[in-house]
Amino acid sequence: MVGVARTFRGKNLLAVDFKVQDYRRLKEVVINFSKNQGTVTPAEVRQQFDFHNAYALHVGFERKMRSLDVRGGWTLDGTPVPEKSVSPLWPDSSRMNFTAGASKRRGNKEFSIFYQFTHFLTRTTNVAANAAVFTNGEWRSRAHLAGISLRMRLGAKELDSQ
Repeated sequence: MVGVARTFRGKNLLAVDFKVQDYRRLKEVVINFSKNQGTVTPAEVRQQFDFHNAYALHVGFERKMRSLDVRGGWTLDGTPVPEKSVSPLWPDSSRMNFTAGASKRRGNKEFSIFYQFTHFLTRTTNVAANAAVFTNGEWRSRAHLAGISLRMRLGAKELDSQ
């Protein structure tokens, strides 16, 4: 990961980073079945995936106000899953994330709230070998995430005090 952050106009922070994740190691998954006597289940199944590396670009902004820190961000996150491996086990596509959040400090506590919308880019697969397992088609999805948190520094009067 490589990134930079820069403060400008006093209370504004802009951050950008680029990340590479090594998924090439995930070539196959071996599944062992311990109870297969008298069944058609084999003792071992090897599923080939042949993932490639994934790349992500993150951009974030924070504005410190009197009693509130406000944040926003955007991510473009590339998928490591090749077309032949898209399935219900790996229903992956590249995606864009949009985030917003805020934090309020009071004494030794910080209350935060956030929201993230993830838009999975539409992915169409048409691999001849996948026709028999019915995984060809159009894959699309979205996700909404929300959360709250409370951070406390026990034994301190202020959150940042030593």
